Amino acid sequence: MAIQLNGSEKPDFQNPEKVRNALIELMSFLGFRTGEIVYVFIDKKAMIKLNTEVLDHRYATDIITFNESVNKRIYCDIFLCPEVIMENAQRFKVNFETELFRVMVHGLLHCMGWNDVTEKEKTDMRIAEEKALKFLHVSRETNTYL
Repeated sequence: MAIQLNGSEKPDFQNPEKVRNALIELMSFLGFRTGEIVYVFIDKKAMIKLNTEVLDHRYATDIITFNESVNKRIYCDIFLCPEVIMENAQRFKVNFETELFRVMVHGLLHCMGWNDVTEKEKTDMRIAEEKALKFLHVSRETNTYL
């Protein structure tokens, strides 16, 4: 079972294995196991196309998660758009690496049952993200994983 980092817009991870291990450690801490997790990094144009086809949104988002998890084993494809993630990092006044890692965690949390449709769910998701980043010792200023 594995975590793959793929796509034409994949960031230049300094230590991809460290990223994978951190995500596996987080899943284990939360009571889940790794199945097959594929992160696919795509450009803004491809994200708009994917959003239009899947969600009927005609704009780019930072992430779309396709969850096929079974019981407590995570199987998913997570599409990320680094260009939108960079825009969000600037808006939230955090570095790109930390925002990227937060979004990667966000996708996993979706696969573990968190949603972010209602305002309460959005608040709960943000709290879960912050707890996950704290568990992994990622602050808003630093990120030693990327």
